[in-house]
Amino acid sequence: MYRLLPLAAFPLLLLGCSDVDEGTTVTTVNSEQSGEAETVIEADNGWRLAASQSAGATAVYTEAGAASGTVSISCPIRNLMEVSLAGAQPLGNGEAVTVSFGAGDGIALNVVPTIDRSATGNAIPGGMKAAGPKPEGLDGMMQSGDVALRYGSKTYGPYPALPENIRMRLLSEC
Repeated sequence: MYRLLPLAAFPLLLLGCSDVDEGTTVTTVNSEQSGEAETVIEADNGWRLAASQSAGATAVYTEAGAASGTVSISCPIRNLMEVSLAGAQPLGNGEAVTVSFGAGDGIALNVVPTIDRSATGNAIPGGMKAAGPKPEGLDGMMQSGDVALRYGSKTYGPYPALPENIRMRLLSEC
């Protein structure tokens, strides 16, 4: 019994030394869909991150009082960055979304049709997704500040900057 006590205390020591930002909670849950462990980080400023081995990482910003996420930034696979924007309607072919962090240069991502996988095969209303290669220096860009998106003639945001532990976990999946 006494031999197991140091082993039981070890996870508590690791928790005390982790890089958890103030105002965030980190939990690990088992995903109902895949059955694998999923890390969830929730920040007081409205950002939430979910990450798993098979699904990559997705950071979602939800405005206070909103029922669902407003904007999400994800890295479903290495070197691919996706941004989804609730409530934005696709404008047409050739349009791009520009994602900016702080006052830095924007990242242009191509709009990707969101196809309904049911029998209709139509575009899914109520949102838009854009994707593109992860740019060099993404970490430095993300440290620059608030997140804003420009799509067509409309600007969305600014949204609060990604908390450090959410930003670092997202980047580890990119």
